[in-house]
Amino acid sequence: MASRRMTVGFVGLGNMGSRMAANLLRKGCRVVAYDTQQGAMGRLRDAGAQTVESPALVSRVLAEQTESGVLISMVRGSKD
Repeated sequence: MASRRMTVGFVGLGNMGSRMAANLLRKGCRVVAYDTQQGAMGRLRDAGAQTVESPALVSRVLAEQTESGVLISMVRGSKD
């Protein structure tokens, strides 16, 4: 039986999210990611992730490409 690569979606690629996503890439997972900072997305894209233009697209890609995906939201709360 062929093995399937797990696909994980990430919204938020700051200090914690970028490291978690990069580690999953190194372990062989597919990563679909979004962040408000283009530099953060570029670094992860260079490492092999698929980046998209919005959080909604992370969810849509997971729904279209996987039977069951994992979406991790790693964003900080507002100061309010």
